[in-house]
Amino acid sequence: MSDREAKSWQEHPTNSAQIEYDVRISDPESGLVRVRAEISLDGLAGAPTLGISFRDLRRHPDALKDLRALSNDRALPIEVGAEGHEHARTIDLRGASRSVIIEYTVDPTFYPPGSTSDDPADARARVVEGLAVLRTSSVFPIFDHGSDSARVTFTLPDDWVAVTPWVRDGDGFWLSPEDLAAIDYLGLGLLDVREVTVQDTVFLISTPHKATGLGAEQATKVIQHYLALIGTPPPHGSGPRSVIIVPSRFMHGGAAGNRSIVQHNSAVTLAHEAFHWWTHSDLVRSEAKWFSEGFTNYYGIKAASGAALVTKDEAAQCFADLSGEMRY
Repeated sequence: MSDREAKSWQEHPTNSAQIEYDVRISDPESGLVRVRAEISLDGLAGAPTLGISFRDLRRHPDALKDLRALSNDRALPIEVGAEGHEHARTIDLRGASRSVIIEYTVDPTFYPPGSTSDDPADARARVVEGLAVLRTSSVFPIFDHGSDSARVTFTLPDDWVAVTPWVRDGDGFWLSPEDLAAIDYLGLGLLDVREVTVQDTVFLISTPHKATGLGAEQATKVIQHYLALIGTPPPHGSGPRSVIIVPSRFMHGGAAGNRSIVQHNSAVTLAHEAFHWWTHSDLVRSEAKWFSEGFTNYYGIKAASGAALVTKDEAAQCFADLSGEMRY
């Protein structure tokens, strides 16, 4: 990791993780991620099998390229889920002792529902040369015995850094069971990272190395605007929030996780995604799109204007576009 990596905002006091992950990107041009997970069997109480599923594979079962499980250098049998459940696997633990090592390769490219896969920039997560955005539900599985604490390290190309909404633990990151269950976005690549504290909440704001345009100063203004308006920090725990700004050619629009946002180089889009921390789908009924998206669209424009990141004419045009969209 280079000197551009974000400084540690908090060191986790223990190293008691029951799952040890190593996330490896060795060939960005392949678009693939290699993951190794070592799981302690102490908490399984002698269970004969271990169920493992990848949430995003429900829509893209072919994203998982390979999967194997080992214990004592011996391959463990793996059963693929029945038709309609290709995202699920069952590992036979008989003969395993102390721990099991699971290795898999995954294509983390994620297209949200309703988008087209014709344009790579429609994706909300993918790996390219110099930059990767990973969606946690595409990369990290869910185990049927429940979520345990975990520790994640990254093996990345030279000078790449990792930007996460997790607590740092030495050369890696510590995850609580809540972190493992949440959906978030991770920024990996040639990034400049700035740590900003606003009203006791830490924000890690990352931009492409030496990029111009929207940066940490503008993102901080949006965050300050929201915290002054709402008066309470974003929900979902007390850990850091990560803001990942990517080039417009990498992504159209943006996406919000529980404690992370990723978006292209646009003040209005950043303000929209940041407001989702307070209008997240976990907090708002799924059918209330008029609020979770409609009002978020509206207030994203208001916030970008209030933070003086767009002119009055630009804001007026955005409101006119929104009005037309809502009428349609």
